[in-house]
Amino acid sequence: MLEEKKSTEVAIDLTDATTTSQAELPRIARFAPWLLLLLCLLPFLLTAYAYFHHSHPQGDEPHYLVISQTMWLYHSIDVMKDYNHQDYLSFYPVRLDPHISTSASGQVLPLHSIGGPFLWLIPFALGGRLGTLFFVCLLSALTVLNIYFLLLAIGIQRRYAFGVSLAFALGSPIYVYSHLTFVEPLAALICIYVMRIICQPIRRTGDLIGASLALGLLHWIHIRFALVEMVLFGFLLVRLYLDNRTNSTGQFKRYAAYLLPFLALFLLFELYNLTVWGTLNPAPNQANAGKVPFQALPFTGIIGIFFDQEFGLFTNFPLFAFALPGILLTLKRKYLTLNLLLLALFVPYVIMVASFDSWAGGWGPPARFILVLTPTLAFPVAYALQRAGNMVLNGFFALCTLFAALIGAAYIWADKSGFNGGHGASLAMLYVQKVTHIVFTPYIPSLFQPHQKPLFLAWLAALLVLTLGTWLLARRQAVA
Repeated sequence: MLEEKKSTEVAIDLTDATTTSQAELPRIARFAPWLLLLLCLLPFLLTAYAYFHHSHPQGDEPHYLVISQTMWLYHSIDVMKDYNHQDYLSFYPVRLDPHISTSASGQVLPLHSIGGPFLWLIPFALGGRLGTLFFVCLLSALTVLNIYFLLLAIGIQRRYAFGVSLAFALGSPIYVYSHLTFVEPLAALICIYVMRIICQPIRRTGDLIGASLALGLLHWIHIRFALVEMVLFGFLLVRLYLDNRTNSTGQFKRYAAYLLPFLALFLLFELYNLTVWGTLNPAPNQANAGKVPFQALPFTGIIGIFFDQEFGLFTNFPLFAFALPGILLTLKRKYLTLNLLLLALFVPYVIMVASFDSWAGGWGPPARFILVLTPTLAFPVAYALQRAGNMVLNGFFALCTLFAALIGAAYIWADKSGFNGGHGASLAMLYVQKVTHIVFTPYIPSLFQPHQKPLFLAWLAALLVLTLGTWLLARRQAVA
């Protein structure tokens, strides 16, 4: 009990934490990151390979690939060349309706941002669609690895850090999107990477440069991530200020390392908007197509984002229910910085995406818009499990992970590759239901079916019971 208390005391007093060298760690601990990487990459790559052979791209996927193909073949972003010449037939076997927007000068340009297609341009050039899928798999595995290092940095025991990281690899949206050519996995990696830099005990110059470049890419990937970008940028700037206050050596160099790469990418982004789109508006493609936030009240969207059968976070990935007791247990001064960071990340972003007409993210798998933030919930989840220290609770957490992993794998073989369109039932869940002959979809709420209020209330009640039970177990452990 004293060891557990000591291991958690380092978080989040980030100014006094110390690091352990690799040579001082037990051999199994030194190899744990490599084992975790292997256990992630194996299912990610196998699923991507199966998806490649079983289905053509779905939803927005082919349109992102069209941008990469246009860049490679025509050295341009005039995607109509690709659509008109039907070059996309190399990865999409039927006619594809263009996803386009019009600039101020009347030029037809991509509806989607060019950041993601540019970042995976070389993998696409080398391996086509499959090369791009493998690239996303690698980034998804790196996201899980950053979760692991983040948990260690803020005092989670190694066994819980490893187990929760692996659970996030298999039982969270990371797995579902690891084999899809969406931009959200790129943003998720950047978000958890920068959060790790904020929370780790020491920030070296290389860390500051890496975080600055990563943050500068977010608005290139999608302007929707600008809210996340601003919060992370501000928190890391405060951390840098506090670091320099205690150690004045090379202050100018450290500030320059952090600020200049980000500023350069931002200015380049605005120059791109001005010269290509004819405006300094950071979201000209989305604005011209009318795809902007605050088109609807966010209340329905918030309920759907967390509880809808087709698109909800808790209903599709129930391990996130453990984040709620974790947040309650971390309501103390030493975790104030981390809690403020999570609050600043989630509240404005969730309200913004819930106010879209298409709060669900369009035709696709669940939790698309919120994927960027889900890795940051690993700490409250791991903290709740560690503090409770209960085998039954750990077993239930494993069952939640297994359920999500089964549903995630079912997307490959489900109708329409499991891409949902707001019809009242998850296609992946229907496939699992058909294979197992276990009927469970009627017990999961849907915003797109009538008379669902009792189900929503039942799920909310179950969530509160789990939260209270976990909290009580944790308090009992603390007393013992």
